[in-house]
Amino acid sequence: ASRIEPFVHNLAEGEYNRVDVNSSFPASMLGKLPGSLSDIERGRGRVNKRSYCLYECSVNVPETLHIPPLPYKGEDGRIYFPTGVFSGIYTEDDVGLAEELGCSVKVSKTYRFHLAQGFADYAATLFEIKRLAVNDPPLRELAKILLNSLYGKTAERTTKEALFIAGEGKEVPEGARVISPSYNGLPRVYGVEREAEVAHAHLPLAMAITSRSRALLTRLLVEARNPFYCDT
Repeated sequence: ASRIEPFVHNLAEGEYNRVDVNSSFPASMLGKLPGSLSDIERGRGRVNKRSYCLYECSVNVPETLHIPPLPYKGEDGRIYFPTGVFSGIYTEDDVGLAEELGCSVKVSKTYRFHLAQGFADYAATLFEIKRLAVNDPPLRELAKILLNSLYGKTAERTTKEALFIAGEGKEVPEGARVISPSYNGLPRVYGVEREAEVAHAHLPLAMAITSRSRALLTRLLVEARNPFYCDT
């Protein structure tokens, strides 16, 4: 989960400071990232330079903490940044940030990964193309899209929506939703959910990149003391 959150809902007119982190997600690709799974360890495994860890853990976030650092998916499917005690699987960047801000973390299991290769070179190369393309807006925009879109594909959903065009003798699949009603003799069009294999899916990598950018944003929010709004 990234972080999109208003802290103040009614803002008076005046002068305010805005901070924009340039290419935050691509910059997070420059650090170490999880590749293939190396080992599963009981308890808390140590962080080192040769691997990347995800932790299955219980977290206690103090109620006095103004900017709670960790995301949690509620029963309604929405993402919250709560205080109190809750459990989940978090990255080593998440856990480091949480403890830095005074949260207590109890790890029950560690998933240790070999390091992924190639992402740092990809990000650095495209960022340089973007930086130099000041007088070439189409190239700059292309580099920006490629920079920001790659890692998200590793967290692509397996649930897809296919189109179903109604017709005589065709039975509408159960659960289908109407996308376009019949009009001037044209058939009604439905959307039908189906499960598909996503060959490039690797959720730990997307988790690591997102958590690293989210940690940077959280530190800026804490430093700001009284933030009004943030998004990633």
